[in-house]
Amino acid sequence: MKAINLNTLTDAYEQLSKDTLIAFLSFYGIELAEKGKNGGLKEGELECMKSFINQFKTVDNLTPLLDNFFVGYKIPQIGKEFDLLRINDDNIVNIELKSKAGEEKILKQLKRNSYYLKFLNKEVSLFTYIQESNTLYMLNDEDNIVSISFDILYKELSKDNTVTEDIDRLFNPGNYLISPFNSTQQFMEEEYFLTEHQEEIKCKILNAVESTKAEFMALTGAAGTGKTLLTYDIAKELMSKDKKVLIVHCAQLNEGQYVLQSEYGWDICMAKNIGYKNLAEFEVIIVDEAQRIYQSQFNDIKVNAEKKKMKCIFSFDEKQYLHNNERARNMSGQILAILTQPIYKLTDKIRTNKEIASFIKPLFDCHEKITHSDNSNINLHYCSTKKDVIALSKYLQEKGWKVPKYTPGTVSIFKYEGYGIANEESAHAVIGQEFDKVVAVMDETFRYDGNGKLTAGNDYYSQRQMLYQILTRARQKLYVIILGNETMLKRCLEILRK
Repeated sequence: MKAINLNTLTDAYEQLSKDTLIAFLSFYGIELAEKGKNGGLKEGELECMKSFINQFKTVDNLTPLLDNFFVGYKIPQIGKEFDLLRINDDNIVNIELKSKAGEEKILKQLKRNSYYLKFLNKEVSLFTYIQESNTLYMLNDEDNIVSISFDILYKELSKDNTVTEDIDRLFNPGNYLISPFNSTQQFMEEEYFLTEHQEEIKCKILNAVESTKAEFMALTGAAGTGKTLLTYDIAKELMSKDKKVLIVHCAQLNEGQYVLQSEYGWDICMAKNIGYKNLAEFEVIIVDEAQRIYQSQFNDIKVNAEKKKMKCIFSFDEKQYLHNNERARNMSGQILAILTQPIYKLTDKIRTNKEIASFIKPLFDCHEKITHSDNSNINLHYCSTKKDVIALSKYLQEKGWKVPKYTPGTVSIFKYEGYGIANEESAHAVIGQEFDKVVAVMDETFRYDGNGKLTAGNDYYSQRQMLYQILTRARQKLYVIILGNETMLKRCLEILRK
């Protein structure tokens, strides 16, 4: 995205034909909103911008004040959007434009903006302009909004105005992608924000929890949509209201969950241990990774909930199975059959960056279109022996990469165990976790079936699904090691060379 002069932008809006305007804005990385589609700069926003700029007409030299603004900038992966953003060497000016809005909404947005901008380690000034009342608000040092004169904004915009050439490089998505498991302290100290979509779902679930009858709810979403964060945020909110909450985790407990148990008193258990819990003691049961729950465990929770008028929240992604038996049980279908509330579905990807997501889709299905051209965050390495894989994996581990291994057998020894690192977590252990840099190994058993779908060895655990689990743990970077498989190497190169 390029910075633009706001006066130039509004002049173009008033004078150019639509086709020329679209091309002009596209040059600056600004999209014009299309009817029936989300996103883009809307006509009403442009009208609001015109009204805002009219407040500068008395200024002698208008150009420096309105120059070098990023319009509608979104933080990569996060999708957090700012109406107007100017970033100088020492300070940041953020201006939000509203046709009309209440003070509570203004305050909430500016505090959220402050959170996202503070990581740039610059002085931040935040303003909101309301077109209807022609009022300018500012967030002060006490995190309150105050109505101010435009002279204060003029003074702020008169400071040194050095254009930032590559705004994306300033923002590290890792600062904002908080995981309850991998950033547990930040999570408990509420150093994060939910998206508007997440907030909307949270509000509906919290309202349903206040019902006087048994309630069965489902929260679903693909990898990277923030399902785990929202699930645990809801649990935290319920506990703050003195609700007795049990989290049933349908996988191995991870380090972050042990911290929540020991340091914060959360009641979390593995699904296989619910027989040791008196379910009748709880008001709310949250089942995380519910697509993996066993039939008897599901039945036990359902019967107790109906008897005691409890509230059950099932959080799951039906694609995240690790054993073919899990898919055969079709627990997602059984959950949907008992729902008392509409299914709550997260759709926006906020964790996995677009580059990694655009690599995973065509890797697992040859019919998926190859769409992304940038491959700077994906590394590819070919090894001919297991010894080389182990050596490279250990080297990357020392450099801070996470190297999840395929889950070893409890009785049998599987072929892929020959190159897994002993002190690393397995695919089952990293369920729900997130890591900035992830390593995945694809051995010679991976291939494509007659329908172009990725398959792997037919072990007790699905190696294909374990690979999917490992790949989707990556937030920023991915390192793919190919072990003696020229077919998969060629496919990866085809995807990354596009």
